[in-house]
Amino acid sequence: NTSAADFTTVSEWTIGAKVDAKGAARGSREQTPWVQYEVDLSEYAGQSVWIAIRHFNCYDQFILLVDDIELTNAAKDNRALQGYTVMLDGAIVAEGLEVPYFQHEGLVDGTEYTTTVIASYSMGDSDEVSYTWRKVTEDIFAPVTDLAADYKDEAVELTWSLPKEEEEPDPSETTTYSFGFENGMEGWTLIDADGDGYNWNHHTNPASIPSHSGNACIYSESYDLDYQIPLNPDNYIVSPQKYAVTAGSKITFWACAQDESYPYEHFGVAVSTGSNTSASDFTTIAEWDITGKGGKQGSRGERQTTWIKYTAELDAYAGQEVWLALRHFDCTDWFYLVVDDVEITVGGGDGPNPPVDGMSWSFDNDVEGWTTINANGDDHTWYHSTEAGNHGTLAVDSHSGTGHMMSESFCNLTWASMEPDDYLVAPQQIAVSNGTVFSFWACSQDENYANEHFGVAVSTAGNTSAADFTTISEWSINAKSSREGDRSLRATPWVKYEVNLSEYAGQNVWVAIRHFDCYDQFILLVDDVEVTSGSKDSREGTWAYYDDGTLYDGIGGPTSFSWGIKLRAADIEGLGALTKVSIFDRVATSGTFDICLGGDNAPGESVHNQSYTLTGANDFVEIALSEAVSTNGENVWIVFNTNDGVNYPASCCVNTGDADGRWIYLDGDGWFDVLTGAGLDVTWMIRGYFDTEAGGDDDDDNIAPIAEVLGVMIYKNGELVSSKPIAGESYTDKNGLVGDEYCVRVVYGGEPDQTYYAMSNSVCAEADVTIDCVAPVDLFAEQTGNDEVTLKLSYNPNPVGDWLYYDNGTNEDAIGGPASFYWGIMFPSESLAAYEGTSMTKVSLFDYSASSGDILIYYGGTNAPGELVHSQPYSVSGTGAFVEFDLTAALPIDPTMNVWIAFSTSQGASYPAAVSANTGDPNGRWISMDGSVWEDIVSYGLSNTWMMRAYVTNAKGEAVALGAITDYEYTASTGEVKAAGAARATSALSHYNVYRGTSENNMTVIGETSTKTYVDSDVAEGTYYYAMTAVYEEGGETCESDPANAYGSDETFVVVTVTSIDENGVEGMMIYPNPTKDNVTISAEGIERITITNALGQVMLDRVVNSDSEILNMGQYEAGVYMVRIVTANGVATERITVL
Repeated sequence: NTSAADFTTVSEWTIGAKVDAKGAARGSREQTPWVQYEVDLSEYAGQSVWIAIRHFNCYDQFILLVDDIELTNAAKDNRALQGYTVMLDGAIVAEGLEVPYFQHEGLVDGTEYTTTVIASYSMGDSDEVSYTWRKVTEDIFAPVTDLAADYKDEAVELTWSLPKEEEEPDPSETTTYSFGFENGMEGWTLIDADGDGYNWNHHTNPASIPSHSGNACIYSESYDLDYQIPLNPDNYIVSPQKYAVTAGSKITFWACAQDESYPYEHFGVAVSTGSNTSASDFTTIAEWDITGKGGKQGSRGERQTTWIKYTAELDAYAGQEVWLALRHFDCTDWFYLVVDDVEITVGGGDGPNPPVDGMSWSFDNDVEGWTTINANGDDHTWYHSTEAGNHGTLAVDSHSGTGHMMSESFCNLTWASMEPDDYLVAPQQIAVSNGTVFSFWACSQDENYANEHFGVAVSTAGNTSAADFTTISEWSINAKSSREGDRSLRATPWVKYEVNLSEYAGQNVWVAIRHFDCYDQFILLVDDVEVTSGSKDSREGTWAYYDDGTLYDGIGGPTSFSWGIKLRAADIEGLGALTKVSIFDRVATSGTFDICLGGDNAPGESVHNQSYTLTGANDFVEIALSEAVSTNGENVWIVFNTNDGVNYPASCCVNTGDADGRWIYLDGDGWFDVLTGAGLDVTWMIRGYFDTEAGGDDDDDNIAPIAEVLGVMIYKNGELVSSKPIAGESYTDKNGLVGDEYCVRVVYGGEPDQTYYAMSNSVCAEADVTIDCVAPVDLFAEQTGNDEVTLKLSYNPNPVGDWLYYDNGTNEDAIGGPASFYWGIMFPSESLAAYEGTSMTKVSLFDYSASSGDILIYYGGTNAPGELVHSQPYSVSGTGAFVEFDLTAALPIDPTMNVWIAFSTSQGASYPAAVSANTGDPNGRWISMDGSVWEDIVSYGLSNTWMMRAYVTNAKGEAVALGAITDYEYTASTGEVKAAGAARATSALSHYNVYRGTSENNMTVIGETSTKTYVDSDVAEGTYYYAMTAVYEEGGETCESDPANAYGSDETFVVVTVTSIDENGVEGMMIYPNPTKDNVTISAEGIERITITNALGQVMLDRVVNSDSEILNMGQYEAGVYMVRIVTANGVATERITVL
């Protein structure tokens, strides 16, 4: 197994490329679909062999990928597989089957079947393998959409769209206004309500006051560090405009205290419907305190508290226009309140937090919207584990994930005992139904101080006052509790606590976890809160009924009668199909029951009839319907019939008040209300169970379920392509032909590669030739000889290709040391004006030593990079020369924005950042330790310039395959670089057709070319119209594209006027390019004078010359037609020049 000479190749294949990838960076496109390959080794039966996968007989492609190798020994002991026998419920339905799959036909929906398979070998049969399953309706499972079977490149390419969950549309559009304060106060205004001359300030040096993001933030003081005096701020910073508030509007912002030892800044959000200049017009609607280490120790400004996101809902002002303000007030002698990244969101429909009937919160990163009530006013309340350090303790492991909530009965920071009464309130109301359960996990931070007491409290009113809450369950943690040691952070085990909220069924309630009634322990921890709805069982079903569940009596007397309930269509809308009924079993009896659809005062048509038998169990019994009944948006009657009326079989409770719960039928009387017709004040104890999984009149009953999509099965001309589901939304059949039929079925649920729950109906398409007729671009034409016109596609009159850099080209040294750092250069926008319309396509780095990391390209930013628009890895080996890296995407140069080129590495010990001597420009020597704060390397005592460069060009190049050029556009508001015309596979280009005529509507084909240049010879004097199209061929079919656009225009033709070059004695005259955007060259023998006039006859240029060739800058003139008069020693000529 070590020498290639010992191996014999027994099977070989070639993967066909989906697209022509020439001109694209390798690895930048999608890989081809995974295809399963198999080889039968039967010719080596009875031998032990080595097997190898061989990659050979190819060149200059990219990478072959191999996965999931499987060896199946299907013929042990030299037994040959003869086929398979398939049985359905014990009856043979297929024998001698040669493939390992079979499709049953003629099955009944909802029926349970057992399939048995036997493998037959030459020496006998295998054991039976059976699988029992239920036939489901394919119609209710969503199929693929947009199936296409396109024959191209000698293969059939299948594409489809898998079913996807449709996102619920927002009730109304939402607009968000963001303020990062990177460019000053950004229109916000100030109110100094306390009149002390101190107010909000703007700050741009993150080294002294770090911002939440970027380089800038705003702050307000409660202590003047310069004069060392306490302040009593009441400072407002007011939004730049009024906002028309709708339901769901809110303001969010990030805030922290500048010093964790002086943290207790108080602040809030205030709203004004009046002016934006007077504090008296504002109402404070939300307020908070920052908590932290405290203690007032050391110099102020040492270390910030953790940045926290705060939110104030504006629903109370829906329908009004308001000013919004951040207010710093009600505190003194602390330090600075720092604020950044304010967002004002207008819209959102019914509000951000509607009641929920099921939800979970893991607290992995933050409080996830939960609020707190500090009921005893001791300034200590619940906080997130990321703030543990601010409270003088460490966070222990969460129950799951990376975070949890904490509440103290002992403050480790101040060594103070406390008696907490702190509520942690859910961010949304809970829509309670019967069986709704609220659960959470809790433990004590230290097993030696474990006796924390806590409970669950419920409010049917508000969520801000402890007085509104009622504690409905409470517990204490009991553990070691020796009260010995220093609270050493060994937690008690996490325990799950639950409370049933059924007593609040039908109400929307606020739920809180309350920490109370304990003293001098340590910290209560809570994690993984969950609300589970009790309204549905595991099959998403719902019982509908009128009774109260308590038996009152039985009704009877007449031998035969019927009794039932009517479930109104409006009440059961969306619940699904009726799958079972329930009746209170008071007495042993039997009979039948009907399910009827329609009817208001009597049942409509009976659509289901079934027998029942009761035993007198004195409890509700459930009866499953033999077939689910879809409600179809109609009233549903559940009617029980009896011939045993003497035993009083109709169980009832006391009347609950709804007439549709007490219908009865007697021969001769028809249907009537048992209360008004017989004086019986009762309600029948009959119920119906509706299941959304079984269909019904759900608003989405015509939308098939799409959960757990595992892939698709593909059938080619009726034969299964693969026995396993194919993932993704495309597949290429290298052996496909025009006319082949492909059918695709979506596979749902189950265990991948083992069992599947269901498949959708088939969607089929026939393979046909598809040709992408992409039109060529930028047609240019000019007279290039006495009777000659040259046409060019993809015209580029002034190609640019420049390296931009600051270094002097001579390596002097290299910088390194820190394990990880960033180094980069910045090109100011004003220096890029000459490169408008170009793109950056590659960068270069002097390879001083072996290293690897990332190339980073940013748009914007003056003292630090702005938006990251591109990144890709790099690796160098220490060659001692510049190494170029082609960017995987061309990046447009926008001369209104600075451009940063940076490299990052975690291998700083190798000194990878090559430098030349300092060339004097600080933009050639930026460095950062964390990627956020950037500095000039001179601040480290280094006088050098980085040796990195950027290449910009506007040349797309002839080597790029037709249709494969990708242009990019940059969106300044988001910093997103996106493809404006993404590359796609095109059909095979055959040639270009060239058209000529005397008008745009009178042109005929005069020739064809396989290149983008065509020369039209022997052209007589006159004015001509030209056009060019592309012709493609695929699978025997052809397609001709639309004409190319004219260079610099949307027209689909160009116009050339052909004149005699030897005009009035002027010899060898040529003017090119014409039309032009920039320079034009005029050639003639012995030019003495050139005069240019505009359409009004005004002289634009009059130049005396003495040469055979002159270059004129026509780009300085406005677009239009100009006349040029050329005087030579042999004559005078006048021609037109068109400026685009």
